[in-house]
Amino acid sequence: MSAIPSPYASLLHNAVILILKKRRFGITRTLHFEEALPAETLNADPRYLRVQKRILSCPEYQAIVRLDQRIKDQMTRLALPTKFLPGLYLVPASLIHDVEAALSTYQRERAAAVEAFLAVYPQAQAQALLALNILFDPANYPSVEVLRASFSVDIQYLSFDVPTILQHIDHDVFERERQRAATQIQQMLDEVQSFLRLTFQELITHLADRLQPGSDGQRKVLRQSAVDNLLEFLDTFDARNVVARDEELSTLVARCRAVITGVDARELKAQPLLANAVREELQHIASNLEPLIENAPRRRFRFAVQPERDCIPA
Repeated sequence: MSAIPSPYASLLHNAVILILKKRRFGITRTLHFEEALPAETLNADPRYLRVQKRILSCPEYQAIVRLDQRIKDQMTRLALPTKFLPGLYLVPASLIHDVEAALSTYQRERAAAVEAFLAVYPQAQAQALLALNILFDPANYPSVEVLRASFSVDIQYLSFDVPTILQHIDHDVFERERQRAATQIQQMLDEVQSFLRLTFQELITHLADRLQPGSDGQRKVLRQSAVDNLLEFLDTFDARNVVARDEELSTLVARCRAVITGVDARELKAQPLLANAVREELQHIASNLEPLIENAPRRRFRFAVQPERDCIPA
């Protein structure tokens, strides 16, 4: 039997696949254009136009949406997202307990949020009748039982093993599938390496920008989250890099740890010399990082960087 390809062997022992599937009831519907606007008032070809309506508007539904986005953000920070399938993540073995804790909390809170939404659903439907007027369509509103069934969360862990039964049935097929799996895994490794590099770049350039005075000389807003997000990346990097195996990035991350560990936003605001030293080192790290990502696939991920106003009074 041929040796297991290196990337395959690496992931076989260091990570598992997580598939997280979320379903929820959709609250937008496409209208036939003549429903929204009389034909005689049109001055455009309706084939080029699309009109939608929102069939419900209530904070209880938005609470479910926020929970779904929060778990997506958490999985992006704890695991390694891939583009092979929506909701597919590589989970380093050492972070499985953290991932499970986040998923358990999410499932519990989401179930409660769904029940809260179902409790106000009749009232929200009545409000929609008044708000939509002639655009209200009773067919858009299922029963509470059907509505409850439209919300679900499915969590599945998979390994990287090729079914060993193939080895006994057809050795050539087994070897072909193992080589194909190794190729796909290498593609995953390339992608997660790019993801870690791009995430690191986003976080350090954002913090460096916050520490750079504005064009008018005033200090910019610096939230603790700008520091915390970077520290969280540093805390989970070693575990996630067991999968990515990026030695060049690891060197830059170590430099960043040396300058940012133990520092908080309050100190950076109170000590201009410290802020300048941190900013300059982050900028140096960013300049060294740039060649590593010049040819990286530019798939955009949602990072935990919040927009901030440009300046505050000095």
